[in-house]
Amino acid sequence: YIAAKFNGNPITPEDITQEDPVTTDRNPLLRRFKDITSDLALNFEGLHEITPFVDRICDNLDQADKSIKNRAKEIVEIAKKSNIISGKKPTAIAAAAIYNASIDEEKKITQSKIATAADVTEVTIRLRYKEQREVLD
Repeated sequence: YIAAKFNGNPITPEDITQEDPVTTDRNPLLRRFKDITSDLALNFEGLHEITPFVDRICDNLDQADKSIKNRAKEIVEIAKKSNIISGKKPTAIAAAAIYNASIDEEKKITQSKIATAADVTEVTIRLRYKEQREVLD
Protein backbone atom coordinates (compact mmCIF):
# COMPACT_ATOMS: atom_id res chain seq x y z
CA TYR A 1 0.00 0.00 0.00
CA ILE A 2 2.79 2.42 0.89
CA ALA A 3 4.73 1.61 -2.28
CA ALA A 4 1.65 2.16 -4.42
CA LYS A 5 0.87 5.48 -2.73
CA PHE A 6 4.43 6.74 -3.11
CA ASN A 7 4.38 5.81 -6.79
CA GLY A 8 1.20 7.84 -7.30
CA ASN A 9 -1.07 4.87 -7.93
CA PRO A 10 -4.71 5.59 -7.12
CA ILE A 11 -5.19 2.82 -4.60
CA THR A 12 -7.50 2.62 -1.62
CA PRO A 13 -7.22 0.54 1.55
CA GLU A 14 -10.23 -1.42 0.27
CA ASP A 15 -8.27 -2.39 -2.85
CA ILE A 16 -5.77 -4.12 -0.57
CA THR A 17 -8.24 -5.67 1.85
CA GLN A 18 -10.36 -7.11 -0.98
CA GLU A 19 -7.35 -8.87 -2.50
CA ASP A 20 -5.52 -9.96 0.65
CA PRO A 21 -7.06 -12.89 2.55
CA VAL A 22 -5.10 -11.94 5.69
CA THR A 23 -5.90 -8.22 5.82
CA THR A 24 -9.67 -7.94 5.84
CA ASP A 25 -10.06 -4.70 7.79
CA ARG A 26 -8.80 -1.33 6.57
CA ASN A 27 -8.15 0.12 10.05
CA PRO A 28 -5.07 -1.99 10.92
CA LEU A 29 -3.72 -1.31 7.45
CA LEU A 30 -4.11 2.44 7.91
CA ARG A 31 -2.56 2.30 11.39
CA ARG A 32 0.50 0.46 10.05
CA PHE A 33 0.70 2.91 7.16
CA LYS A 34 0.79 5.81 9.61
CA ASP A 35 3.31 4.05 11.88
CA ILE A 36 5.69 3.16 9.07
CA THR A 37 5.58 6.53 7.36
CA SER A 38 6.08 8.25 10.70
CA ASP A 39 8.94 5.97 11.82
CA LEU A 40 10.72 6.40 8.50
CA ALA A 41 9.94 10.14 8.37
CA LEU A 42 8.50 9.71 4.90
CA ASN A 43 7.17 12.81 3.19
CA PHE A 44 3.38 12.79 2.89
CA GLU A 45 3.34 15.43 0.14
CA GLY A 46 1.47 14.08 -2.85
CA LEU A 47 0.38 10.89 -1.08
CA HIS A 48 -3.21 11.97 -1.01
CA GLU A 49 -3.48 13.19 -4.58
CA ILE A 50 -7.03 12.96 -5.82
CA THR A 51 -6.57 13.54 -9.54
CA PRO A 52 -5.31 9.97 -10.20
CA PHE A 53 -8.65 8.79 -8.78
CA VAL A 54 -10.45 10.95 -11.35
CA ASP A 55 -8.50 9.14 -14.08
CA ARG A 56 -9.19 5.75 -12.54
CA ILE A 57 -12.94 6.32 -12.16
CA CYS A 58 -13.25 7.78 -15.68
CA ASP A 59 -11.44 4.70 -17.01
CA ASN A 60 -13.86 2.48 -15.08
CA LEU A 61 -16.73 4.43 -16.64
CA ASP A 62 -15.20 4.04 -20.10
CA GLN A 63 -15.44 7.82 -20.21
CA ALA A 64 -13.40 8.90 -23.22
CA ASP A 65 -14.70 12.48 -23.06
CA LYS A 66 -11.69 14.51 -21.93
CA SER A 67 -13.84 17.56 -21.13
CA ILE A 68 -15.45 15.76 -18.18
CA LYS A 69 -12.12 14.47 -16.90
CA ASN A 70 -10.45 17.87 -17.22
CA ARG A 71 -13.36 19.70 -15.59
CA ALA A 72 -13.42 17.15 -12.75
CA LYS A 73 -9.72 17.81 -12.11
CA GLU A 74 -10.41 21.55 -12.03
CA ILE A 75 -13.20 20.96 -9.51
CA VAL A 76 -10.87 18.90 -7.33
CA GLU A 77 -8.37 21.78 -7.30
CA ILE A 78 -11.11 24.27 -6.41
CA ALA A 79 -12.28 21.95 -3.61
CA LYS A 80 -8.69 21.71 -2.29
CA LYS A 81 -8.28 25.48 -2.25
CA SER A 82 -11.63 25.81 -0.46
CA ASN A 83 -10.51 23.33 2.23
CA ILE A 84 -13.55 21.07 1.84
CA ILE A 85 -11.65 17.84 1.23
CA SER A 86 -9.96 17.31 4.57
CA GLY A 87 -10.78 13.94 6.12
CA LYS A 88 -12.78 12.73 3.13
CA LYS A 89 -12.06 9.74 0.93
CA PRO A 90 -10.26 10.65 -2.29
CA THR A 91 -12.53 8.33 -4.25
CA ALA A 92 -15.60 10.16 -2.93
CA ILE A 93 -14.19 13.57 -3.80
CA ALA A 94 -13.19 12.39 -7.27
CA ALA A 95 -16.57 10.73 -7.87
CA ALA A 96 -18.47 13.87 -6.88
CA ALA A 97 -16.19 15.99 -9.04
CA ILE A 98 -16.93 13.75 -12.02
CA TYR A 99 -20.65 14.07 -11.34
CA ASN A 100 -20.33 17.86 -11.07
CA ALA A 101 -18.24 17.95 -14.25
CA SER A 102 -20.77 15.87 -16.15
CA ILE A 103 -23.46 18.40 -15.20
CA ASP A 104 -21.25 21.38 -16.05
CA GLU A 105 -20.39 19.86 -19.42
CA GLU A 106 -24.06 18.97 -20.04
CA LYS A 107 -23.18 15.29 -20.47
CA LYS A 108 -24.76 14.03 -17.30
CA ILE A 109 -23.60 10.67 -16.01
CA THR A 110 -25.85 9.15 -13.36
CA GLN A 111 -24.79 9.03 -9.74
CA SER A 112 -25.48 5.30 -9.83
CA LYS A 113 -23.00 4.71 -12.68
CA ILE A 114 -20.34 6.83 -11.02
CA ALA A 115 -20.92 5.18 -7.64
CA THR A 116 -20.42 1.75 -9.17
CA ALA A 117 -17.27 2.83 -11.02
CA ALA A 118 -15.82 4.50 -7.91
CA ASP A 119 -16.99 1.87 -5.41
CA VAL A 120 -18.73 4.46 -3.25
CA THR A 121 -22.39 4.94 -2.42
CA GLU A 122 -24.75 7.30 -4.21
CA VAL A 123 -25.37 8.99 -0.85
CA THR A 124 -21.66 9.73 -0.58
CA ILE A 125 -21.65 11.27 -4.04
CA ARG A 126 -24.65 13.42 -3.15
CA LEU A 127 -23.00 14.69 0.03
CA ARG A 128 -19.66 15.52 -1.63
CA TYR A 129 -21.46 16.88 -4.73
CA LYS A 130 -23.40 19.40 -2.63
CA GLU A 131 -20.24 20.57 -0.84
CA GLN A 132 -18.45 21.05 -4.12
CA ARG A 133 -21.43 22.76 -5.77
CA GLU A 134 -21.50 25.33 -2.96
CA VAL A 135 -17.93 26.42 -3.64
CA LEU A 136 -18.45 26.29 -7.40
CA ASP A 137 -21.52 28.55 -7.37
